[in-house]
Amino acid sequence: MIRAAAAGWPIAAAALFLLFGCTGGTGGHRQISGLDPAASPPTSERANLGGLALPVTVSAEHAADELRVNVKGPHEVYWTESYLTKRDGFYFMRGAGDEFEPPIRILPTEPSAGATWSWKGKISSGGGLMPASATITTGDDNVYVGQIGMDALRVRVDISIPDAAGHEAQREMTFWFASGHGIVQAKFGSGSERYSGGG
Repeated sequence: MIRAAAAGWPIAAAALFLLFGCTGGTGGHRQISGLDPAASPPTSERANLGGLALPVTVSAEHAADELRVNVKGPHEVYWTESYLTKRDGFYFMRGAGDEFEPPIRILPTEPSAGATWSWKGKISSGGGLMPASATITTGDDNVYVGQIGMDALRVRVDISIPDAAGHEAQREMTFWFASGHGIVQAKFGSGSERYSGGG
């Protein structure tokens, strides 16, 4: 299959991202154009690890339809994020200690602000697989890439994990996409976050 650029995004899907503007097909949601979610993120970022802000280097590896983002400190890799491109969207597979089966779709091929969808599957956090569900919502936001402020699409994933007693543990992940820069910011709960620049 022919791919768009080196990012591994199928041309048919990439064309949808680039051609659709702010109208049509989204039930009144503002459609976003020009996003390439599999683009390599900025290489120089900062990470928040348990409240401690640290400079990090971010590297991207593309293999077939998979994107791996490595967040590195001076002497070690703090965490790795893995994403998957499919014909119906862009998926999160694993990162910051969690793995999802099946992967969670965090962006459809026609992304829009104000959209909501759901996911149901299993999560692994270093142990066995546990049933889980999630609600995914999108919205407009602003981010910095270096010292430049940019419009972004924010994707929030609210995860519920029930236990044997009927209680539910809650987790949250958030991703920020900016045109031409891929995932410029990602946050996993309160313990792991990477971001680029600042005002």
